[in-house]
Amino acid sequence: MIDFRLTLGLNVPVVYIHGPFLDGFIYAVEDAAGRLRKDRRLETANQVDARLISGGTKEFDVRESNLGFGDVSLEGMYQILEETHWVPAISLRAAVKFPTGKLEDLHGSGRFDGAFGVAIQKIWGLWSVATGGGVTIPGNPFKTSTLEPDLITYGHFAVDRLITSRWAVGAQMKVVGGL
Repeated sequence: MIDFRLTLGLNVPVVYIHGPFLDGFIYAVEDAAGRLRKDRRLETANQVDARLISGGTKEFDVRESNLGFGDVSLEGMYQILEETHWVPAISLRAAVKFPTGKLEDLHGSGRFDGAFGVAIQKIWGLWSVATGGGVTIPGNPFKTSTLEPDLITYGHFAVDRLITSRWAVGAQMKVVGGL
């Protein structure tokens, strides 16, 4: 017998790192305020410039636009409370992120991560609204022992238009931060 309370998904991110598009705006605002940073004058406009150097160890140094696949994650959700007319469905979520992207090009961390959380969903006709949150336990991608990532908290809000009882199209807003 198939249990439809379990949902599995595979997240395969495509990552595109590109030059900044706000350089002109930032320059104009700082210049108009008479507070153009000296280091900004030395930078090349509209160019990627992302570096992390700790204690003389270069963790990453990306200076060109690039495109590639990020860290792939396997995600699962199990419904623990069924939706009723008045009560939303409540599900527990878990995920494992695999080190398929590389830190050197900012496409991933190159380490395994684990995550768990909760999701709350209510369906009205052909529309579904969901919210939830959780915590990610990141693997440490850094070469130096002085850098260590914190736990990462996240929250999300989603609205979906149901196409069938099992397929939907929607939009999601996700907020991520460290502890």
